[in-house]
Amino acid sequence: MRILQFGRLPSISALVDDGVHEERVGMAKRRRLPAWGIVFHTEHDGPFGYRYQRLLVERVGKRASVRELVFSFDADETGRIRTDPKRVVRQRGRKLGPEECDALWAEVERQRPLLKSLYLCPDDFDPRLLDRARGPEGVPVAIHLGEEGPACLTLREGRTDEDLSLRRVLVARYPRDPSPFPDGHAPLREILTRLDPGLADARSFNYRKSQPAADLCAEFAALKSQDFLNLRRFEARALEALAWLGDPAGTPTLQAELFAPDPDVRLLALRGLIAISAEDAIRDAELLRHDDDYRVREVAEEVLLSQRTSDSKHRINEAS
Repeated sequence: MRILQFGRLPSISALVDDGVHEERVGMAKRRRLPAWGIVFHTEHDGPFGYRYQRLLVERVGKRASVRELVFSFDADETGRIRTDPKRVVRQRGRKLGPEECDALWAEVERQRPLLKSLYLCPDDFDPRLLDRARGPEGVPVAIHLGEEGPACLTLREGRTDEDLSLRRVLVARYPRDPSPFPDGHAPLREILTRLDPGLADARSFNYRKSQPAADLCAEFAALKSQDFLNLRRFEARALEALAWLGDPAGTPTLQAELFAPDPDVRLLALRGLIAISAEDAIRDAELLRHDDDYRVREVAEEVLLSQRTSDSKHRINEAS
């Protein structure tokens, strides 16, 4: 604000100009402060369980934090989930110090020119970690089961849409019998080593109370909007868990997936509604009587037949 001379009042236009100038100076200072984010998505799927992880490291000015969401469960030989419902979705995080942030971002900047947009296998690959068993095509069984990935790393820098910079690195499933990198350099591994478990090793995370069904639905909606992700099993596994949890909070998500392109997903959604709420399942089964997939049609007909049988028994009891 300009210094006013004694006996003279500033004009309204002068005050407005001063306010605009100060606001612009403040915005310029804020833009010079560091603003970046690192997001890591990954999943591991197998016959005896599933694990999905989202790890977010974010710095805006002087504030920095790391937050993690893990959706996981163990299954028995029949495929039934055997995990405590309260531990299906877990969230934790902590604040980061300036030195820790600067060291992490410096490592990212150092490795950024070496990162490719797509890796055909994780760059921390160790052949000894894979099961020796091989399938009919000679490919390790663990590869078919998806136990090795995939993953997506997103680097975000900037505050506004105008200066925002995004870089995504995808780690795909193994397309063939994997082999180590020829040059022996693994830039993605060096970044992820600091992210997970490097951050947890430095200082323990603080857990927050989670509502499994509601939190899983929120993560499902967020992930569905990010078409670049190559996580193949999250959609089906999330619907499977929502049906098992039996929480009505999962009903809107299950209903929305009744018309998913994948028939397996439609089938899981319908079975989930049956497990959660018979009334919702009956209403939605009417819409799936003429589904393209015979399995979906059969389950829809079973639901409707069961309802008709129940109505007939109810009318007979009333008449008697």
